[in-house]
Amino acid sequence: MTMLITRFSPKHFELMAVIKKDQSATAREQSVYSPFAFYMNIGMLKHYGLVKENGVGMGNRKIWVLTPKGEKFLGCINVIETMLMEEISHGKVDVPVAKKQ
Repeated sequence: MTMLITRFSPKHFELMAVIKKDQSATAREQSVYSPFAFYMNIGMLKHYGLVKENGVGMGNRKIWVLTPKGEKFLGCINVIETMLMEEISHGKVDVPVAKKQ
């Protein structure tokens, strides 16, 4: 069984959170990805029905918004994140600290 969730990176979730917070995003307005990388990654989110186009903004850039499915998906990710953070804050899980290279 392949787990589809493994196809998503933390940056995908971060981008979705930016779209939710700002209610929409264009390649130029967001700061998660470069404009080129934005379109590559927004395409994946669109493929899974998590975002959709919602018109064209300044500079002829597509405006992207979360779909209801995307809102629900992001909500589930937030619940999981909160649950894991509670385990960490209660000392039930020892989290290794990644070293920056």
